[in-house]
Amino acid sequence: MRDRSDAPQPIFGEAALLAPVLLLIMLTLSSYGHAVAVHLSLRNLAAETARAAAAREADGQRERLARAHVARRLGAHSMLDPARLTIRTGRVGAPARFEIALVYDFSDSLFHRLGSLIGLHTPLLEGRVVVESGTRPMAVAGRLSSSAGP
Repeated sequence: MRDRSDAPQPIFGEAALLAPVLLLIMLTLSSYGHAVAVHLSLRNLAAETARAAAAREADGQRERLARAHVARRLGAHSMLDPARLTIRTGRVGAPARFEIALVYDFSDSLFHRLGSLIGLHTPLLEGRVVVESGTRPMAVAGRLSSSAGP
């Protein structure tokens, strides 16, 4: 009769096969969670900026207010790296509409690198708000953009 202690343990072989898969799943979920947190923080900052800029009528004043507000409030949004953030402002559509867009470059993040393995090409996150003259901000529109630059 053979001694059972010499028999190979199948659990080690299964663990060796499953560990890399589980690690990849955990890394992907963590990276995706970070991307969602950055996106929500970006949308929130865009809404705050629009509320701050809605107080003025002139485009130049709105742009200065928007940039000053983003610079002042960026510290409260710890998920956002100031070096990756671009602010775009300007008129859109009807003459009474003013757009504030915050674009966040995600191209060198782990989320984008993992996404490129399966064909996701979304290096930019964008939060946009349109302000009409004499009213409060209309809506916060967030989207993933696949363009290379703002």
